[in-house]
Order: sequence, then C-alpha cells, then structure tokens
Amino acid sequence: TPSNSSAASDVYKRQLYGLAWLQENAARLEEQSPRFKYIKAIVEFTEADSALNTYWSSLPDYIKGQMKEDARQWIKNKNKQCGAIETVASKNRSMEDQAKIYTCQQQMTRERLVQLGLTENKDKK
Repeated sequence: TPSNSSAASDVYKRQLYGLAWLQENAARLEEQSPRFKYIKAIVEFTEADSALNTYWSSLPDYIKGQMKEDARQWIKNKNKQCGAIETVASKNRSMEDQAKIYTCQQQMTRERLVQLGLTENKDKK
C-alpha cells in the first residue's frame, strides 16, 4: 500500500537526517562531554608541566639553588589555588571537577613559563 511505503520512507528520511546531523555535530558534542574535557585537560597539563620540568632540569645546580625557594612557594600557591594534582583522583571528585583542577594547573604552569621567559604571552599583542 502506498501509505505504508510513504511512512517507511519518512522514517528512513528522518533516520538519514539524524545520522547526517550527528556526523556534522559529533565533534562539537564530543568537545562538550565531561570525558573529553577531562582527557584534554590532562593532556594540556602534561604538556605544560613537561616543558617546565625540562627547563628546570636543564638549569645549572647553582641557579636551581637560587630559584628553589621561589619554585617551592609557586608550587604551594598553585596547589592552594587549583588543588594538588597528587590528590585529584583520591577524593571522590567528578570528572568535571578533576578537569577543572588540571585546567587550572595547566593555566598557572603556562603563566609560569611566560614569567620565566620561556614562552610568549599569547594574550599580549
């Protein structure tokens, strides 16, 4: 019967539209997911932290000695403001809260790299 094939055709069209819409918007939807934000935050923090650690390990011991107290104070302030990475998973925090800690840590680490003259401040023109 024509009405059955028409109804089936409409269902098929809606399914095709839904798949096309999902494919078109998948990246945007994925970026909004807590898991995506969590993984992205960890990756970005790890990159910034690695750059800072590479810089620190390249310094001569006498420079490290001069900077050690300032570095300890900076780490203490960063952990106080953001939450410590070492404890991020130990308390029952949501993935979203964990991502916020990693993001804050990453932002402060990038600011530190700018302070040390290792990267340029992207906000300044």
